[in-house]
Amino acid sequence: MTLSPEQIIKLGDLAKLAVTEQEASTLAVQVDDVLKYIGRVNELETADSIGQWKDTVVNTNVWRADEVRAINEAERNELLASFPSREDDFAKTAPVFKR
Repeated sequence: MTLSPEQIIKLGDLAKLAVTEQEASTLAVQVDDVLKYIGRVNELETADSIGQWKDTVVNTNVWRADEVRAINEAERNELLASFPSREDDFAKTAPVFKR
């Protein structure tokens, strides 16, 4: 698969990167080299050798299960009082996403 300089410029636009014609020509050659190398790696026979390395580390969930517990009115008021701002019976936090 070969990408043209025009396609490289389009990818740059999608990634919000300014790519000049000269850079696009250079990148098209470099991307082509990378894709050819990946194609060579795909030609390797790995069915027998990958199996032994596939699961060398067993991932387990190290998080504790969520636990719902009731709190009394005093604990609730103490928790709400610890927030710098509240709205009615809710703790108000700083926005995570800004517009």
